[in-house]
Amino acid sequence: MPVGSWFNRAAPRVKSGEVNLDSIDAASALALMVSDPLLIRRPLIDLDGIRCAGLDREPALSQLGPPWVGQNPPGMVT
Repeated sequence: MPVGSWFNRAAPRVKSGEVNLDSIDAASALALMVSDPLLIRRPLIDLDGIRCAGLDREPALSQLGPPWVGQNPPGMVT
């Protein structure tokens, strides 16, 4: 998963170009996100080495595995 995809593209520092998503490395990205949580694209999921970011419905639900694939887990608003 490209490091740039971890970022919330609507965050002011991303929109202004202050954070260059094309050239940032993982360590720098994590340091920035710790100092400015608005930069984080949510949710970030790391489950058994498979990673996804954002609310793309099927990839996020498939990370949760059965029985949620193709369904809405409790509390999920669609």
